[in-house]
Amino acid sequence: MYNRKVYDPEFKLNVVKEYLNGDKSQAQICEEYSISPSMFFKWLKKYKESGYDDSVFNVEKGRPESIILDYYEKILLEKEIQLRIALDQIELLKKTNKKGNQGK
Repeated sequence: MYNRKVYDPEFKLNVVKEYLNGDKSQAQICEEYSISPSMFFKWLKKYKESGYDDSVFNVEKGRPESIILDYYEKILLEKEIQLRIALDQIELLKKTNKKGNQGK
């Protein structure tokens, strides 16, 4: 059975930054830390695509909290709009009812 090695986010960041400092080649980095070149390039790509965000490797599994918050904020906004429309309809009905009663 194959056991996949799990690397600490700080380790990934340090390895990528060491390479970007230009002191060592990709081959030297991979050999020194016993990581595959493909794994190293995945980390490097992820770091570059994040805009060099140091927290990029700290992402937890599952849905990020921001996605969940965005979802509930969207639902809340929709409910607020529905409420505002309902209140406007009530006001319109009240005005229409008053005009109808004045004519009698």
